[in-house]
Amino acid sequence: MARRGKGRSRARAAALPAARSPQPRRLSLEDPAPLLRWLGNEGPRELDLDSLEVAEIWGLVALGTLARQTRAPAVRLKLGTSNTGRFAFAVGIEELIRGLPRTGPGEPGRTVKLSRLSRLDEIEPAAEQISRLLVQSTKLEDTRRVLYYVLVELLRNALQHSQDPLGGVVAAQLNDRGRNLDRPVIQVAVADAGIGIPRSLRSTYPRLTDSEEALDKALWPHVSGTFAEGLTGNQQNAGMGLFFIAEMAKLSAGYLVIASRGATLLLSGDAQGEERHSLRFLAPKGTGFPGTLVAF
Repeated sequence: MARRGKGRSRARAAALPAARSPQPRRLSLEDPAPLLRWLGNEGPRELDLDSLEVAEIWGLVALGTLARQTRAPAVRLKLGTSNTGRFAFAVGIEELIRGLPRTGPGEPGRTVKLSRLSRLDEIEPAAEQISRLLVQSTKLEDTRRVLYYVLVELLRNALQHSQDPLGGVVAAQLNDRGRNLDRPVIQVAVADAGIGIPRSLRSTYPRLTDSEEALDKALWPHVSGTFAEGLTGNQQNAGMGLFFIAEMAKLSAGYLVIASRGATLLLSGDAQGEERHSLRFLAPKGTGFPGTLVAF
């Protein structure tokens, strides 16, 4: 009798559903886990932006990508009147999710508003605007042009490889106030709700079945070099976008988050040298993003 009772207890325990992750309170790139784990919850997800203590631009890109209303949205957002809600409105969250034309380019020198990219001819103007936010000094024009080409390739990935019929979403923001007053940072985020990096790489690397291995491989140079000639130069110089962004994060004490279906890779750099950067995957294994998200 005792053994049968224990058996029933084990059966009941095995049938219990996994605990749902709580709603995030902060959308901080230094700790992306709360948002990404919450996005992994099954069933409908709704979030009141007024409930957020911090909302950085990368988090709004991630949420806005999944809240677009031209299809059944994976996430429903309630726009509010708090500081966070007003910030989200100012950077274009309502236009994005409702499919409206963007009203204005954003605050000069500080913001590139949330934008949908659904056509190839929209990529280069967006990359130009973001690269000029990243490098504002005319004395560093060569550096800016390098970043421009890296951004062009990153944005083309979102359009050409994701198979998201709504295209990609991009935004950038200079954080130089409040908690970033003494250490200003510029944040850039690109997202889509497509097939994800693991599946995208599988046609070229059929043995690549683990999502974490796929994200790690995506940082190698030339891995995604599948663009047609004329789009990123030629077949040989494509596939460098994530590689250069990772190297930049390593050397500038920055953060890089690459989240896709089944995995999230976190890289934190150190200005003292490349050897001191850290690279890890978000736990639990399987935590990712319903598409692909790149934020740095």
